[in-house]
Amino acid sequence: MWRLRPEPAVYVHREPVDFRWGLNGLVALIEHRLRPDPFAAACFVFSNRRRDKVKLVSWERNGFWLCYKKWLERERFVWPRAAEAVMVFSMEQLGWLLSGIDLAALRSLIGELYAIEAQALAAADRRALRHRDSAPLLARIQQRVEIESPGVAPQSLLGKALHYLSQQWPKLVRFLEDGDYPLDNNAAENAIRPFVIGRKNWLFSDTVKGAQASANLYSLIETAKANGLEPYRYLCHVFNALPAADTVEKIEALLPWTVARAEGVTTPASIPLLQSVGPRKLAVG
Repeated sequence: MWRLRPEPAVYVHREPVDFRWGLNGLVALIEHRLRPDPFAAACFVFSNRRRDKVKLVSWERNGFWLCYKKWLERERFVWPRAAEAVMVFSMEQLGWLLSGIDLAALRSLIGELYAIEAQALAAADRRALRHRDSAPLLARIQQRVEIESPGVAPQSLLGKALHYLSQQWPKLVRFLEDGDYPLDNNAAENAIRPFVIGRKNWLFSDTVKGAQASANLYSLIETAKANGLEPYRYLCHVFNALPAADTVEKIEALLPWTVARAEGVTTPASIPLLQSVGPRKLAVG
């Protein structure tokens, strides 16, 4: 994988250029169209029409130098698609470009997964739809990850992301098993955000058991909120009724979703991803 000094800004020219131009021709293009800061190091990236060759012009404050790369491993470079005539990249993104990594393809596949989820269906129908349409998409995503991973530095941001995706793959595909499982955990993340933001203002737990007790209480409160209950009123109800709950049935009657069902409470519109799920349980910890 290509690695350059991390300091320069990287400017990628969207349109192809005439590769008969040498250094002087590219420098003239840079000076007239890109107008770089003469006091800042920069790297300018150009491609030919076939996208199988790349020229890099680097400015180091004391002059330009030209670097040339031809794509030998595959047919052509995957050039970024954008409305801007000049795109600003980081050095790591430049490394992805020169290594032939097509991040746009991965983003497109993930977008297709969410487009499938946008169809309002019953749980059984959603499960069938996922097996028909989402499972093949997941196979294509996994194939892309396996293809791109060897060419990415493990300690780079992209390398860490691809490694994490590979390690978490069995959990990612769990949503195929049940139509009630959401595609992501955004609803849970949004639900716990209020207490996550505020926890720096609270005292730290002194023991592991104390932390577990706090997590249980937070989970109970957020689950009550997810089921449309007012937390304070719900906790008062639980603490008043719990001493007399001497059977499993009586304890289960105090669970948030059971209380919400008994009171005819509906799921708040602020948690749309949970509306199709039966018992709504959010774990915090």
